[in-house]
Amino acid sequence: MIDVSVCIPTYNGEKYLKESLDSIKKQTFKNIEVVISDDQSKDSTLKIVNEFKQEVDFPVTIYSHQPKGIGANWNHCIEKAKGKYIKFLFQDDVLYDTCIEEMVEIYSKYPDIGLVACKRDFIIDANMKSEQTEIWIESIKIYK
Repeated sequence: MIDVSVCIPTYNGEKYLKESLDSIKKQTFKNIEVVISDDQSKDSTLKIVNEFKQEVDFPVTIYSHQPKGIGANWNHCIEKAKGKYIKFLFQDDVLYDTCIEEMVEIYSKYPDIGLVACKRDFIIDANMKSEQTEIWIESIKIYK
């Protein structure tokens, strides 16, 4: 049985998706699957995902469907997941190497909790940086 389904809803994610997927390859916890739900991307998202699929030794499943909004894309990932736990990873996020291992460990110690959150790195486009973005980044650093 798969312990963790890493669910990645995508749409035109080519800019950062490879870095995001690379962070999954580096996970210290290995009993995972990756479920990708794509809203019919028009860029090279699916090419990047298929290359990733060839590079890893855990299951990677890709579903393409008619776009019905971001919430529907998230739900589509969940519907296809086979793991005991679900870890969402968005196409512009990067996991720390021990993220999934630490989350599973917390669930093992405290099985009655309903949600575990983790730190992650954000990939922020240089064109999107602003004073407001910098303030937000500084505000989340208090949780280190």
